Amino acid sequence: MGGTLISSSKLVYGKSIVQGIQNQALTNIDIDGDGNDDIEIKHGYPSGNRTTGIANAVNLGEDWAYGDTFGGGYFYLTRSSLV
Repeated sequence: MGGTLISSSKLVYGKSIVQGIQNQALTNIDIDGDGNDDIEIKHGYPSGNRTTGIANAVNLGEDWAYGDTFGGGYFYLTRSSLV
Protein backbone atom coordinates (compact mmCIF):
# COMPACT_ATOMS: atom_id res chain seq x y z
CA MET A 1 0.00 0.00 0.00
CA GLY A 2 2.90 2.34 0.72
CA GLY A 3 4.14 1.93 -2.84
CA THR A 4 0.66 2.69 -4.16
CA LEU A 5 0.49 5.91 -2.13
CA ILE A 6 3.92 7.02 -3.37
CA SER A 7 3.21 6.15 -7.01
CA SER A 8 -0.18 7.85 -6.95
CA SER A 9 1.34 10.97 -5.41
CA LYS A 10 4.03 11.12 -8.09
CA LEU A 11 1.47 10.71 -10.87
CA VAL A 12 -0.66 13.51 -9.44
CA TYR A 13 2.42 15.71 -9.12
CA GLY A 14 3.32 15.07 -12.75
CA LYS A 15 -0.18 16.04 -13.82
CA SER A 16 0.04 19.20 -11.71
CA ILE A 17 3.24 20.18 -13.55
CA VAL A 18 1.52 19.67 -16.91
CA GLN A 19 -1.34 21.91 -15.75
CA GLY A 20 1.07 24.48 -14.26
CA ILE A 21 -0.40 24.37 -10.75
CA GLN A 22 2.39 22.56 -8.88
CA ASN A 23 3.43 25.67 -6.94
CA GLN A 24 0.00 26.57 -5.55
CA ALA A 25 -0.33 26.18 -1.78
CA LEU A 26 -3.80 24.62 -2.02
CA THR A 27 -5.93 23.91 -5.07
CA ASN A 28 -7.73 21.11 -6.88
CA ILE A 29 -6.73 19.16 -9.97
CA ASP A 30 -8.77 17.60 -12.75
CA ILE A 31 -7.03 14.27 -13.36
CA ASP A 32 -9.22 12.76 -16.08
CA GLY A 33 -10.00 15.90 -18.10
CA ASP A 34 -13.76 15.82 -17.50
CA GLY A 35 -13.87 19.38 -16.13
CA ASN A 36 -14.40 18.30 -12.51
CA ASP A 37 -11.90 18.75 -9.70
CA ASP A 38 -10.85 15.24 -8.70
CA ILE A 39 -8.15 15.66 -6.04
CA GLU A 40 -7.21 18.40 -3.59
CA ILE A 41 -3.49 19.14 -3.86
CA LYS A 42 -0.90 21.05 -1.85
CA HIS A 43 2.11 22.20 -3.85
CA GLY A 44 1.31 19.63 -6.53
CA TYR A 45 0.89 16.59 -4.27
CA PRO A 46 -2.39 15.12 -2.97
CA SER A 47 -3.40 16.59 0.38
CA GLY A 48 -3.96 14.40 3.43
CA ASN A 49 -7.68 15.12 3.34
CA ARG A 50 -9.55 11.80 3.45
CA THR A 51 -12.50 12.95 1.36
CA THR A 52 -10.84 15.11 -1.29
CA GLY A 53 -7.12 14.30 -1.19
CA ILE A 54 -4.94 11.18 -1.25
CA ALA A 55 -7.87 8.77 -0.80
CA ASN A 56 -9.19 9.92 -4.18
CA ALA A 57 -5.77 9.42 -5.77
CA VAL A 58 -5.52 5.76 -4.75
CA ASN A 59 -9.25 4.95 -4.91
CA LEU A 60 -9.39 3.02 -1.63
CA GLY A 61 -12.04 0.33 -1.46
CA GLU A 62 -13.90 -1.14 1.48
CA ASP A 63 -10.92 -3.30 2.49
CA TRP A 64 -9.19 -0.21 3.87
CA ALA A 65 -10.15 2.13 6.71
CA TYR A 66 -8.76 5.63 6.67
CA GLY A 67 -9.05 8.94 8.42
CA ASP A 68 -7.28 12.24 8.79
CA THR A 69 -6.58 14.84 11.41
CA PHE A 70 -8.69 17.96 11.48
CA GLY A 71 -7.76 19.98 8.42
CA GLY A 72 -6.14 17.07 6.59
CA GLY A 73 -2.65 17.51 8.01
CA TYR A 74 -2.06 13.78 8.40
CA PHE A 75 -3.60 10.77 6.71
CA TYR A 76 -4.00 7.45 8.55
CA LEU A 77 -4.56 4.15 6.77
CA THR A 78 -5.19 0.68 8.15
CA ARG A 79 -6.61 -2.62 6.99
CA SER A 80 -10.34 -3.00 7.69
CA SER A 81 -11.48 -5.97 9.68
CA LEU A 82 -13.55 -8.32 7.57
CA VAL A 83 -16.30 -9.47 9.88
